[in-house]
Amino acid sequence: MSNGDARRQRINAKIEASQQRLDRDSVTLPLPPEESAPPDSVTGLLGEYPGLAIAAGLGAGLLLGAALPKSFGASLTRRAGALLSAVSETALLLAPQALAGSPDAEPAAAAPAKSAPFRAAGAKMARKALAIAAKALR
Repeated sequence: MSNGDARRQRINAKIEASQQRLDRDSVTLPLPPEESAPPDSVTGLLGEYPGLAIAAGLGAGLLLGAALPKSFGASLTRRAGALLSAVSETALLLAPQALAGSPDAEPAAAAPAKSAPFRAAGAKMARKALAIAAKALR
């Protein structure tokens, strides 16, 4: 036997010993269950991973904010403020009619006493919305 053959046998023996240690010490990971199929739709995916939806929204907002010029954002803010103001005023006007026309509405005599706190809360929220809209328009 030549010197090269003996060396090759030692290397092969070391490789076999190493492979045996790996087989003995390694842990086999379990396969995923068959019923864990990928989601059928985007809404299913977002339902499973709500954090992904938040991250995607933030990423899209950052990309749009970086891509659009600053003047576009300012005009969009003004338009959004005006729209918010109009919607809140419309809600203030239509809320009593919607409350009176709902199927759960009580007779007219008892309705004002019970709905007064709700009307006050709705008016308070509308005033805050108008204040926010006014600040946005400045």
